[in-house]
Amino acid sequence: AATAFAEWARRRPRSARARARLALALARCGEKTQAEAEYRAALALDPGDAEFRHDFGVLLMELGRRRQAQDEFAAAVALDPGLADANIDLGLLLSGEGRRADAYPRFQAALARGTAEQRALAHFDWGNALSDDSRLDEAARHYREALRLSPRLLAARFNLGNAYARLRRYSDAERAYRALLVRNPSYPAARESLAAVRALAVSSPR
Repeated sequence: AATAFAEWARRRPRSARARARLALALARCGEKTQAEAEYRAALALDPGDAEFRHDFGVLLMELGRRRQAQDEFAAAVALDPGLADANIDLGLLLSGEGRRADAYPRFQAALARGTAEQRALAHFDWGNALSDDSRLDEAARHYREALRLSPRLLAARFNLGNAYARLRRYSDAERAYRALLVRNPSYPAARESLAAVRALAVSSPR
């Protein structure tokens, strides 16, 4: 793919889309320095393409340049407020900085036009941010919605069990962990968490 896009870019050096597609292929091949140069060339030709800015932000994240990545995600959202991936990624960065109140609207925005899988991820990440805020009932609601949209999102099932455990809803937590282990018997920490909530259920006052 990189070879094909390189030929396209050679034939049409003023095509922003050709340069951006070449950049994406190079990034996925691990050629990140070349990919950055191609993204910058694409954005010089068309700075108003939200998809290009989001993809460039993803590359910057992979390069460990979180602040620059955040700027690109914010630019993408400003250009296309309903762009699901950009909203999710911006929300994740904001949440990671402790700016969860700013992150929640980004996850909400991702629900407007996202695919079922993107909406599931938005609910999952929203649930994680709420869990970090100790808003566990709300977090559990978002995890359940993520699982409704994408039953194979196992991390949502595990985190749902964790939220229930923190709420001392041990039987609900046990059901969540059991359902997870049915789908993946070797899921990390699931068996330990299941054993822990069983012990807590026995020892907790009735």
